[in-house]
This record gives sequence, structure tokens and C-alpha cells, in this order.
Amino acid sequence: TDGGNSIGQLAFLSPGTSNLTDPNLDSDRDGMPDSWETDHGLNPGDPSDAALDHDRDLQTNLFEYLGGTDPRDRTSFLAIDSMASDATGFALRFTARAGLRYTVEFSD
Repeated sequence: TDGGNSIGQLAFLSPGTSNLTDPNLDSDRDGMPDSWETDHGLNPGDPSDAALDHDRDLQTNLFEYLGGTDPRDRTSFLAIDSMASDATGFALRFTARAGLRYTVEFSD
């Protein structure tokens, strides 16, 4: 870095023009990156698709993105299997997907 600016080198195999895009770019500001929307058959220019549920698993496309699940697969969704609390703490059970990191937040 140089004064807060990132400096890097790009190597191209052949001369020409290349488009570089931010993998987190969210053109329609619906909370889902354009690249994820495109990869899952959604429209990165349509903010309303975040609230849709194409696979009818009762999870919106935005929730599928946040949960790391596939909005086209009815069997792919994040669900809490059980919750229990006692004097020593709280237990939350859910099926985790390999390669993802989950954060559980709580407040009193």
C-alpha cells in the first residue's frame, strides 16, 4: 500500500482490454452482490428480487445469500433445528454448511 492506496500488479496473458469488477458491487443496492445474483440467475439491476423466493423454501433470496444457501434449491436453506436455555447458558442447533462462518448475536 502507498498512503492508504492499494498497489498491485496485473499480468495479462495476451494484449487487449479487460474489465475488472468489484466482487462486492451491488448495483441495485438490494444487499446481494451483482456477481452472486448473476451466478444464481437473478437480475443484478432489479432490487425487488431480494424479497422473492424462487425455490419456495420460505427463505427470501436475500436471506439465502446471507445464509450461504442456493436460492434455486428448495432443500438448501438455513434453519434453526432447536433452541434451549437453562441457568448455565443457551444452546442453538442448526445445520452448518462447510466453508462458511456463522455469527450468532444476542442481547439481554
